[in-house]
Amino acid sequence: MKKKTVILYITILGWLVQSNAAFSQTAQKEKAEPIHENIVFNHVAFFVRDMQKSVAFYKNIIGLDTIPVPPHGNTIVTWFKMNGNLQLHLVEGLKDSSRIPFNHIAFSVPSIGVFILKLNKANISFFGAKGKGTIDLRGDGVHQIYFRDPDGYEIEVNDMK
Repeated sequence: MKKKTVILYITILGWLVQSNAAFSQTAQKEKAEPIHENIVFNHVAFFVRDMQKSVAFYKNIIGLDTIPVPPHGNTIVTWFKMNGNLQLHLVEGLKDSSRIPFNHIAFSVPSIGVFILKLNKANISFFGAKGKGTIDLRGDGVHQIYFRDPDGYEIEVNDMK
C-alpha cells in the first residue's frame, strides 16, 4: 500500500511541476505582450426611464443614429452607432437617477461654440468646473462642457481633434 501511495504522490508532484512550468511560460508571454493592446473599447450602456425621450435626446441633441438590435426578450433596448465600431446602448428600466455622480460619457465635436448653440436652442443648460454656463480649458488645450441627459447622466462634449 505504501508503494502505491508513493507512486501516486510522485505522479501528482510531476504533474504539478509541469503545470507550474506551463503557467510560468504563459505568464512570461503575457508580460512580453501587454494585454491592453488587444482590448478595444466597444460600447457604453445606460439604464433610462423613458426610452422614447432618451432616444430623441441622443438622436436630436448628440446626433447619433440607431442601429438594429438583436432580440432581448422583454427588455426594451435601443442601440446607437458612433464612429468606428463604438456603440451606445440604452436599456429601459432606470427607477431613480437623482445626482448620478461623475459617471459620464464624452463626445468630441469640431466646435464647442456651435454645439453650445444647439444646447441653447434645446433649452439645455451646461456647466464647467467654474459653474453653470462655463467652458473648461484642460491642460492639453481641449475645451469641454458638461450637461445632463433626460435621466441625469452627465455628458461631456469637448473639441478634442
